[in-house]
Amino acid sequence: MVNRPQQQRLWDDPQWKKPDETRSISGERYEGWGKLFCDECGGSMWQGRCRNEHCPLDGKSQKALNRKARQLSEACKAWARLHGQAGSRMVTLTAPGADVLPWDTTRCRDRGPHKHSGPHGCRVDRRYSVSWDETVLERWGKLNRAARERVRRRCRGARSGLLARVAELHKRDVLHLHVLVGYEKPGIEREAGEAYVEALHVLAPKYGFGEQFDGGYWKSAGSAESISYIVKSAAYLSKPGGLKERYEHLPGCLSPRLPGRVAYTARRVTDDTGITMRAVRRRGCVYGESSVTVPFWPGLLEWREYERALKRPLTTRELKSAVWGPP
Repeated sequence: MVNRPQQQRLWDDPQWKKPDETRSISGERYEGWGKLFCDECGGSMWQGRCRNEHCPLDGKSQKALNRKARQLSEACKAWARLHGQAGSRMVTLTAPGADVLPWDTTRCRDRGPHKHSGPHGCRVDRRYSVSWDETVLERWGKLNRAARERVRRRCRGARSGLLARVAELHKRDVLHLHVLVGYEKPGIEREAGEAYVEALHVLAPKYGFGEQFDGGYWKSAGSAESISYIVKSAAYLSKPGGLKERYEHLPGCLSPRLPGRVAYTARRVTDDTGITMRAVRRRGCVYGESSVTVPFWPGLLEWREYERALKRPLTTRELKSAVWGPP
């Protein structure tokens, strides 16, 4: 019997109906529970999955990844439209080489003696790649803090330039990171962005990342390939056969759970555009209840500003009669 304080309170409630028996999704039996609860976090279940998006077991569901991918894509595109003089570049942090992540020779032994390569079908031994995948975001957090500290010392009062970050599965079946760096106006912000990229390049091996480093080049945000690539990488999270499905079905996978926060959007981007996860959820609820489609840009930003000015939520009639800008 699992100790569940939340469920015990429901049991003690006289208004709560107690059936004879309920089977949880894991097959364990809990006598007297009138509702299915997640065995991992205690959240309520719906159609065999936990409804809590932050649940370690089912929180990274495909629906949650779809919503996050859409939010990241639309926010980055809106940020590029909003700042006409902005520039951006893509930085790629790779996993270490074969000295840290050895190859799985059983996967390609039928080819005989050959030089191992991911594009040719060779894969990293899962006993080593799982430990890397589980710690890659923790390593990234430490690397990001160290790089931002260098930027703070070099460019007083300027932000680091981090806009977004997406994890992607490399052809070797290990995770690597795509980082979008940008600035809004030339000058001190661009200098801070260059210092941030330089710090990532210098400090990456110290935190366990590979020697190969792609820093990209500065381009106009409106037509930059970096924005297009980060949108493409975000779409990879949500498409069928994408990151979640591919990762959780790797041969010999010892840990089938996808690491948390595989996608991240900086606060500066969501503040400028109004495209936050909460706004995306509310947009979906409004569409489901009243079939009102609020465009991501500039609709969500105007929606937020209207509610701040009125100090109350907008009604469905007000949303229907709103004159939105171009979608």
